[in-house]
Amino acid sequence: MIDGLSLNRLMPGVPVLLSFILPALMYSFFAVAWHGFISC
Repeated sequence: MIDGLSLNRLMPGVPVLLSFILPALMYSFFAVAWHGFISC
């Protein structure tokens, strides 16, 4: 199992990339779910 430190040592851009991608995915998922809830 890869912990955060070794992952950060291998690929420094991954945690930064995830910190940008995860909120964007969560926001888009929430927006789609909310749009579906409103249209129903």
